[in-house]
Amino acid sequence: MKDTNIESEVLGIFLNDYQAQLKIQDCREEFFTDLNNRIAYKAIHSLFSKGEPIDNLTATMRLRNLDKSVNAGAIIADLSNRYIGSPSIDFKIKVLRQLWIARGLHNISTDIQHQVADKNTDHSKLLPTRSGS
Repeated sequence: MKDTNIESEVLGIFLNDYQAQLKIQDCREEFFTDLNNRIAYKAIHSLFSKGEPIDNLTATMRLRNLDKSVNAGAIIADLSNRYIGSPSIDFKIKVLRQLWIARGLHNISTDIQHQVADKNTDHSKLLPTRSGS
C-alpha cells in the first residue's frame, strides 16, 4: 500500500514544474512513506508556504536546515531526475491519497483483528450500534 516511485515522481514534478507547484497544497506529509521523500516534501512545502522559489538549490538548502543527518544534495538531485515531463500531477496525487487512505483502513482493520483475538476484549463493543434501536 505504498508506491515510493510515485512519491518520488511527484516530488520531482514539484521541483521542476512551476505550474504543478500550485498542487503542493493538495498533498500531505502523511502521503509519503519513504523517510527521504517525507522530509523532502516538508522542505518543498515549507518553501511553498513561505512564497519562496522552489528549485534544486533552495530545496537542498531547506532540507539541510530541516535534517542535517541526510545528504540533502543527493536526495534533491535524485528526486529532480525523476521528472519526465508532461506529468499528470493530479492523477499521481490522487494515487498517493488513495494509498494513504488504504494504509489507514488497513491499520484500523488490523487493530480490530487484534481486539477480536484478545480474549479479554468485550466483542460486543466492536460492533457498530444503530441509533434509535
